[in-house]
Amino acid sequence: MGAGAGVLRGPGEVAEDEASGEAARAYARLRDALGAAFVPTVFRMLGRHGPYLAAGVDAVLEHADASALEQLAADGRAVGAAAAAGLPGPALDAGREAPAVAALLERYNTVNPRGIAFVLALRGDTARPPAPVLRAPLPPPVPGLLDDVRACHAGLTVPGLWRELAAGHPAVAGQAWALVRPLAGDPALEAARDAVTDGARRLVAGVAAPDPAALGCDEDARREIAAILDWFVVAIPTMVVVIEILRARLAGGGVPS
Repeated sequence: MGAGAGVLRGPGEVAEDEASGEAARAYARLRDALGAAFVPTVFRMLGRHGPYLAAGVDAVLEHADASALEQLAADGRAVGAAAAAGLPGPALDAGREAPAVAALLERYNTVNPRGIAFVLALRGDTARPPAPVLRAPLPPPVPGLLDDVRACHAGLTVPGLWRELAAGHPAVAGQAWALVRPLAGDPALEAARDAVTDGARRLVAGVAAPDPAALGCDEDARREIAAILDWFVVAIPTMVVVIEILRARLAGGGVPS
């Protein structure tokens, strides 16, 4: 993954160049299914449990083909774009960095609307509440952009987009977070991320969630898996909408609003 690998990799992840066995096989299938050259954060975290991840990926891809996932992505982006058109916020001025920022946003919103389908299938039917990601009321601001992002995202990790923006485009990242943070609790944002989730849930209805215990995961591993899925089931649709908001606000980025 070259120089960007350090940015993409967060704590508790299995990097793509370190993956082996079932994790490596799942990563390869995910890159193909997501139409991406990288494996998103959630799957790198689940890569610690390779047989479980591979079973879930296989189950989804037996049920949904590439065209169905592509349509899901288009629908998710459209939901986010419609919400962005009605939400308040200033333009995002990236100056000469605008094309690179636009490409970064495009890369993440190629994979995110597809990725939520895999998370929902892995999570299955559960009474566990999802994590309070970007839910009002937010905690008071904390020093450090990524620390504040993490605090407002229920603490598990920092979404990959924010890590990459902060590392490669720090001034733009600060503007972007100042634009997004006040939107927590906005009914339009809440409704849009629920709609993104509902579309993916319809796609994977009937997919049987793999049993982590049957795939060799002990109690600690099962708790870890549950925490990851409970976080990303909200974080991913949130980022689908957030990225469309940022695309709409980006000045001169070459991405239609």
